[in-house]
Amino acid sequence: MPGGPLTEQDLRWGFSMLLSRLIRLPGKQDLEACVPWADLLNHSPSADCFLDWDSSSSSVVLRTDRTYQPGEQANTALSHMVLCHCGLISSGCCMAEKR
Repeated sequence: MPGGPLTEQDLRWGFSMLLSRLIRLPGKQDLEACVPWADLLNHSPSADCFLDWDSSSSSVVLRTDRTYQPGEQANTALSHMVLCHCGLISSGCCMAEKR
C-alpha cells in the first residue's frame, strides 16, 4: 500500500465512514444501503424524521413527521448500529457483542 500497512486506526476510520452512511430503508424491506449524504443531516435523539426508499422516484428520501416551515431544522436520529460502532453508547448494549 502507498502509505504502508493498514493500522487499527485506519480500519476504525474506514468502518466509521461506512457505518455513518449505512441506512436501513423500511420501505425496501429494511434493505441496508450506503447513502453518502446521510451523515450531512443534523441528528437528534428525539427526531421523528427518517430516511426511506421512495418507489415512485426510485430514490432515498427524507420522510418527515410534519410540515416544516422554510428555514426550520428537521433532524434524523442516528441508528443504534452507528451509535454502538462509533463508541457513542456503552459497549454493553451493542447487539454484536451479545452474540
